[in-house]
Formats: sequence, C-alpha cells, structure tokens
Amino acid sequence: MVSHVISFESPVAKIYDVLPPPKADLDEVLAILFTGPNQPTEDDFKHTPLLVCHKNIMDSLTWLCNNHSDYRHVRISQDNLSQYTENAAPVDIIYQHSLSNKVPKGTSVFDISDADGTDAGACPIVVHGLIGEQLPMTDIKTQKSLATHHFKEDNGVLAVGHAEAPESIYKNTSLYPSMFPWLFPYGKGGIGLTSMSDSAHKKWLMMYHDKCFQTDINFLFVAFSHEQVKSSTTAGFLLVKKDKFHHIANRILNLDERVLDEVST
Repeated sequence: MVSHVISFESPVAKIYDVLPPPKADLDEVLAILFTGPNQPTEDDFKHTPLLVCHKNIMDSLTWLCNNHSDYRHVRISQDNLSQYTENAAPVDIIYQHSLSNKVPKGTSVFDISDADGTDAGACPIVVHGLIGEQLPMTDIKTQKSLATHHFKEDNGVLAVGHAEAPESIYKNTSLYPSMFPWLFPYGKGGIGLTSMSDSAHKKWLMMYHDKCFQTDINFLFVAFSHEQVKSSTTAGFLLVKKDKFHHIANRILNLDERVLDEVST
C-alpha cells in the first residue's frame, strides 16, 4: 500500500430542520432531461429511476426522526410533501427535441439502432467515460490520455469541494457513522464509544452475523488504512522519546549531499 485515506467534511449549502425540502429548492440542484423526437409520455416517466411515493417518503422520514440522532430536531412538513406529485419525478422535466439520443463520436459503425434506450423495464444509465469496474484494468497512462482528451473536447467535470482541514481519526466517534451511513443507520456505534480498543472494535464489527461490514470493501480499506496511520504515528512518537533519537537526527542533517549523489548514481 502506497497511500492512505484522508477524510474531509463536505460542505453543505443548506441545513434543513424541515423535511422534505420545498420543491423549488430541489429544482435548483437537480433536473431530469429527456431527449428525443417526441415528448415523454406517462409510460416513459415510469422508467425514470426516481419517482415520488408519498408513503415511502413519510415512512422513511418518520423512521429517521425516531431512530437517528442527527434527525432529532427535524420536523416533517406535510405541506412541503404535498408539493410533490405522486408517482412523478420530484423535479422539473426538461425536454430537448432531438432526432436521436446517440452521440456520433461514441457510436459504433455496426450500431444500426435509431436510439439508445429500452422498451420495457428500468431505464439504463449511460455513462460517458471510465467507470469503477474499468479502472483496475486500465493502466495509468491510458487514464491520463482519456482525461486529457476529455478536457480537450471541452467536456464538463464535477468538482466537489471540502473543508480545509481533514477530519481527525483520533477520538472522533462520529467519523465512521458519517462516512458509512448505510452501515450505521442509527448514527450510533462509532469507533471509540466503547471500552474496546479501536482495532478490537473494528474486528468485532466485522463479525456481525449479516457480514455487512465484512463485505463492504470501502469500510475494510478505510479501517485498515487508519490502523496503519495510527501504528506508524505511535512508532514515530516512541522513537522520538528514545535517547539516541537526537544523535540519529543530527547525523541525518549533517550528511554530505554530494556523497548521497555519488552513492545513488
């Protein structure tokens, strides 16, 4: 391993104490775009991955308010919920007339279909560029070439800002519940809340009967990375406290750089 995980807090533009948010607020950050020769029908809307279901929204918010500590002061607004149409997209639908939704540069010479899409079932998501499964099989030079080509074509990018200072991995009981909300649905059980050591607590979490922690590759990597950082930091502090540390440090500082150059060549 040549790198470690560093966690930053992502900025939140608005902190809501009333959920769901007003429909107008959601329209500011999200939109659904339909392209094609005809405007979308009701059957087309059913293929979109995000439709409003009042009962599911109410049940989910009620559960969070009753069980998750971060939602303790949140109020559920029936008025805001009524702004969303049942079985419809939660945001405005934008229609752009087009004879085809195909990208000329990305279409194979053997592709004779009129448009990309499906007549039944869920609507597929088209990803332009590399996806996660392809990255391990693509060397770094190829990735750089694809990225350079992407920018030369004036294609857009998504930039997600973060706080200036990273989150501490020491005595930060909310770190793991914030990083992995799907593993800590109640917002409780963070590392450092028990009398167990951090490493013992992580081993205990990975022994859950449903193996949710054990099978989550992101949790395993982050947990192992943090243990390595703590182990090396502890070893560094112990070395500094030794009597011979200052002697070793002075010898390193007084090394002749010319000798190092000769040895390296």
